[in-house]
Amino acid sequence: MTSKKKLKDILTAIGVDEGNLTSKTASLVGEAVQELEGYLASVREFKAPLFVFDPTDSVAASFVIATAMFAMPRRPLADLESVTGSGIYALFYRGSYPAYAGIKGKDTPIYIGSAAPAHRQAKNPEAQGPALHSRLSTHRKNILAVENHHKADSHNLRVADFEYRLLVIKSGWEKSSEDFLIEFFKPVWNNESKVCYGIGKHGDSSKTRDNTRSPWDTLHPGRKWALDAKPGRTAAQIVEAVRAHLDIFGGRRLDGKALLELLAGGARSGGPSVGSPDGDSE
Repeated sequence: MTSKKKLKDILTAIGVDEGNLTSKTASLVGEAVQELEGYLASVREFKAPLFVFDPTDSVAASFVIATAMFAMPRRPLADLESVTGSGIYALFYRGSYPAYAGIKGKDTPIYIGSAAPAHRQAKNPEAQGPALHSRLSTHRKNILAVENHHKADSHNLRVADFEYRLLVIKSGWEKSSEDFLIEFFKPVWNNESKVCYGIGKHGDSSKTRDNTRSPWDTLHPGRKWALDAKPGRTAAQIVEAVRAHLDIFGGRRLDGKALLELLAGGARSGGPSVGSPDGDSE
């Protein structure tokens, strides 16, 4: 945008008295200046770049960490490996539960999480402790509770229908990396998405038995401490919300296009256009 001083200099150069400037003349001069600036920009030999890449920018750093995790192999949750270390992880769904058809077999996570080290200043995986393994073990236990509750009903959750990725990272980067991934993917099971949250709950105490049952426990009953909780939204309402959410966010993936949009500021509003449509995983 042209500065006020520039405009004054232009008016002086073309012989217009600023004191006698009418609104119509001012409008015409302003339009002329804009056209001239557009013309000059089109004929310059060197144009300004779309953005300047700053490797220390928090968005760029988080994208690199997230991409590193997505470069890790997807492994069956049923065969969770005993790995030491803290960092970030993602759960992926490949089962037949109808509400999750929008992400079945895709590289779009159903849940994103992080695990902090045993000691804040831990310098290596051994000092960080088995934090990631512990968190994923808890998720596997919760899903197994649903599977056992439904027994022969294969239409609800089964441990065999889940895979995971994890990335052990330097202590202190877990939360910011998790926040970036949640904001980017808006996974349907994360609290921040406000759709089917609750898998991360560890059980209500005797003083909070009056809490409303979480959407996750309503859709996937099985955890004993949640079975008697007061109902909230119905399963049908939650399924409808899940499908509507995945219609918008179920096809996101990390790629070069997404990085360009992020660095250029196009994704900061959280709109659904970020990333390329996802295909089925191998």
